[in-house]
Amino acid sequence: MRVAVLMAASLSLASPVLAEVPESMEPAQIPAYRLIRPDLATAGQPSPEALARLGKMGFRTVVNLRTEKEGAVDERAVVESQGLRYVWVPVTPETFSLADVEAIE
Repeated sequence: MRVAVLMAASLSLASPVLAEVPESMEPAQIPAYRLIRPDLATAGQPSPEALARLGKMGFRTVVNLRTEKEGAVDERAVVESQGLRYVWVPVTPETFSLADVEAIE
């Protein structure tokens, strides 16, 4: 149950263009940032400044798992203005399903 809650509160950053995506980030900019593999990272909510620079960092896709109640709607325009793909799959521990996983692919 704890993992699902953590996932629901996180923002996943996927598909960096180059392997030069940072291996770590300043927690004040992007908390809980983890590079899973060269083409996949996961993180908490980026600061507004970091969110506005994701394209320059080499990312191509942002997958947001937060609900509208958690403020997920506001960042779509910022992400898309950088030419990035934005995927919003709001999940909660109660609603998380295989369909949510498939929506991210």
